[in-house]
Amino acid sequence: MYGQFHNWTKRSIFWDLPYWKDNLLRHNLDVMHIEKNFFDYVFNIMMDVKGKPKDNYKTRLDLAELCVQGDLELIQLPNRKLAKTNANYTFSPKDVKSIFKWITELRTRWICF
Repeated sequence: MYGQFHNWTKRSIFWDLPYWKDNLLRHNLDVMHIEKNFFDYVFNIMMDVKGKPKDNYKTRLDLAELCVQGDLELIQLPNRKLAKTNANYTFSPKDVKSIFKWITELRTRWICF
């Protein structure tokens, strides 16, 4: 039956969600997961979480081919290795520590009320 009455050939991964069969409007997007994924993506880039953001060596090489952004291109070191510079939209380690300190103080003050 699948694929007989329409031209769709790929089954969406949303059908694997446990609550998807109960959705009356299945064509609507799952906003909660989209918001979470977007927040995770932006947070990991801004905080420069190692291994999480998509800002890796391959991305920087592609960026050098596609457009000219000198501050984001890879730098060749004297030992012929490539080094990735920190992007101007990421926080420094000092800023990250101050942000996390502020969050813990905020949480502590809020719990005391």
